[in-house]
Amino acid sequence: MDLDTIESLPHEPVYFTPLPKFPEVQRDLALVMDKAISCEQVVNLIQGSSPLIREVKLFDVYEGAPIPPTKKSLAFTLTFRPEEKAFTPEELDKLTQEILEKLKTSCDIALRV
Repeated sequence: MDLDTIESLPHEPVYFTPLPKFPEVQRDLALVMDKAISCEQVVNLIQGSSPLIREVKLFDVYEGAPIPPTKKSLAFTLTFRPEEKAFTPEELDKLTQEILEKLKTSCDIALRV
């Protein structure tokens, strides 16, 4: 191995991102909405609901009974990353409720039951 050749190669700086101090938490939400609403619209609404949401992933699309013919169901996994302390179940419930309220008032999107 020629160390001089290796040394002469361009060096790019290496950046370190520290690991999160607190564990991420995931919640799944199945939502019912008009067929005209796009997945992108829903993702943008969810992500804009809280800076604690790190990721929103679609994992299911469903149309058919018992969903009305003019509606569809999209199911998402939401990943939350706490900044200052680990989430309590009550804090996660409150965040989830705030997201659902925003979806309801913005686009009449409801939780699938």
